[in-house]
Amino acid sequence: MAYYGLSNPFIAKLDVAKGTYSDGFQCGEAVGSNVTPNYIEGSLHGDNKLVEYVKIFKDADVTLTVTTLPLKAAEIMFGHEISEENNSETDSVDDEANYVGYGFIAQEIKNGVVSYPAAWLPKVKFSEPAESFTTNGDSITFGTPQVSGKAASDASTKWRYKQTFATHEEAVAWLKEKANITKSVAGAG
Repeated sequence: MAYYGLSNPFIAKLDVAKGTYSDGFQCGEAVGSNVTPNYIEGSLHGDNKLVEYVKIFKDADVTLTVTTLPLKAAEIMFGHEISEENNSETDSVDDEANYVGYGFIAQEIKNGVVSYPAAWLPKVKFSEPAESFTTNGDSITFGTPQVSGKAASDASTKWRYKQTFATHEEAVAWLKEKANITKSVAGAG
């Protein structure tokens, strides 16, 4: 198998107490994403050899680079006050990032057959990206926002769900279902 594509980063606000999602949206267009699981581990040695070894999932480092962070991301991901009417954002020192669900679609080819693996991380808390701006010179340099965060397990101890689909449309539908995006708002974002 060989991966060669990434698309459709979806975000939805997680109500941790209820385990439900709301305010789902597509978070720009995907440029890159990394998910790196982290583990705690321990070894017990006896009689000059390894007797026991335990490795347990701790969390996962998550990064997402997108073409742009929609205004809705400031509210849903980072807890800031937004006004869609004025296209404005107000940040406060008291704002707290929310837990969100995060999903994306990859593209894979194996033996000439293309498929669309999708992944959903049910509980992620992202940190705001650094902002860097550069003036135009002899060439144009694009800057893209990159958010990073930690993924944890949900109430059922699951930290990632994956499913592979024959079509991109099926993968999008699965992610929208995970993010609780209804048909009436499916075109939004």
